[in-house]
Amino acid sequence: MLTASGSRASASDSRGGGGDPSATVISTRSTSPVLGFLGRVEPVQPNDSQLPLRVRLSDPNYITLNGLERIQRELLWLEKVERPKVVAEVAYAASLGDRSENAEYIYGKKRLRKIDGRRRYLIKRLEVARPIDITLISGPAIRFGAKVVLEDEEGEQKTWRLYGEDEVDIAGGVLSWKSPIGRALMGKEEGDVAVFHAPGGKREVEIVHVAFEAQEPLPDQLEFSSL
Repeated sequence: MLTASGSRASASDSRGGGGDPSATVISTRSTSPVLGFLGRVEPVQPNDSQLPLRVRLSDPNYITLNGLERIQRELLWLEKVERPKVVAEVAYAASLGDRSENAEYIYGKKRLRKIDGRRRYLIKRLEVARPIDITLISGPAIRFGAKVVLEDEEGEQKTWRLYGEDEVDIAGGVLSWKSPIGRALMGKEEGDVAVFHAPGGKREVEIVHVAFEAQEPLPDQLEFSSL
């Protein structure tokens, strides 16, 4: 396996210990400023006029710097590790004989199509991405990048971060700022009540706390599932 520097990694380094055996880990961390796969991507210096208090269809594809880096690193992994591996597997399967009845060859070609489709999708997301440095955002109103503590009708409190559409991680406490609850929260401040529609009907939450906090750096090793 290749690391981002182009050196070989051992087989024991390419798997997450005890994790999903279909998932591969690759180190692609760079110490340089955030770089786009299609060239340098400079983070936006946010101000009140750039980050809206309401979600509009015309709004850009805002993304945090961590979210941007994760997409870049997955794309690099697909280019440098996953696709070359599958190409080699397909070539070997083709050398075994009749391709029309070669299950491994047919399966490998399907995987290549999935990989190429994922690559195209990620490249398109990078083309429209507008990275935001949330450490430069402040103020009492909820905007993209906010960390919010919400209290529901039963008095239960939950903490959520409102990030980009490509960063949603419900288990990790990350919602899209364009989700129904994200839309309802935009522009609200501590003490306000937001109303939104959930699958179970109309819901109300009170905003207990609003903050804009720096993200923890991504780990040197990221895990991506094989396609």
